[in-house]
Amino acid sequence: MQFSLEYDMDTSILALELMQANDLSPVGRETSPSPYVIVRLLPDMSNYLQTRVHRQTRSPFLDERFIFDVGWSQLASRTVQMKIYHENGDASRRDDCIGLITVPLDQLDLTTKCLLCKGISPDDKQVLLLSYYYYYYY
Repeated sequence: MQFSLEYDMDTSILALELMQANDLSPVGRETSPSPYVIVRLLPDMSNYLQTRVHRQTRSPFLDERFIFDVGWSQLASRTVQMKIYHENGDASRRDDCIGLITVPLDQLDLTTKCLLCKGISPDDKQVLLLSYYYYYYY
């Protein structure tokens, strides 16, 4: 996933720009996912922002910008989390999680714009759940 982070000290705004994702893994029987991204500024789990769904592509151009109002003194204790989901099109089922990216802000120099490219890790909760279902049903 390619993205940038930038902090404006005058306005106390953290800007996250999602650029694109490459080579997303298909989920289940799908050959081409319909991905979208949910962004959180941890430890706050209740508020999130979401990209639009990009239909039938493994390499979406996201081109979306999100802003967070957060004080400079709070940045060191915050982490940006991006979870990538596949919209399965079935309203009775939850969308499948492709994976996630976490970026602890204390590891970045946010006085300038940071351009980043990070690999997507599996969501541990999703892996544990799939392992349970595989063990239980097979």
